[in-house]
This record gives sequence, C-alpha cells and structure tokens, in this order.
Amino acid sequence: MFGKLTYEELEKRIQELEQAESERKEAEEALNAAHQYTRGLIEASLDALVTISAKGKITDVNKATEVITGMS
Repeated sequence: MFGKLTYEELEKRIQELEQAESERKEAEEALNAAHQYTRGLIEASLDALVTISAKGKITDVNKATEVITGMS
C-alpha cells in the first residue's frame, strides 16, 4: 500500500492519520453532544412527539407520548 517510503514520508503519513483520528473523535463527541441536547428538548416537551422512520416504523417517542397514550 505504501510502497517504498522514506522515514520522513512515513512519519508525515502517521501524523496525518493521527490528525484524522483526532478530528473524527471531535466530530463524534460533537454529534453525541448534539444528540443529548436534542433528546433533552424532546423530553422537555409537554406535547406528544413521535419519530417515524422512512419505512413508517416508530423509532422513538418521548415521555409525554407515553403519558398521553398510556402506552410505552
């Protein structure tokens, strides 16, 4: 895959991969934070909220939905 690389080229490639991994982790943390924030907003709603997949399957409901419908 790398063919013949000099030590400097290999070291540069390792640094690039480490940077990419760091950026991936940051993006994953940001996505998780956004998910938690959104989930908090959904749960804070007194209205029934239901998410449905493109295939028509219920994927999530908030607590208000459970209280209003009596279903979990």
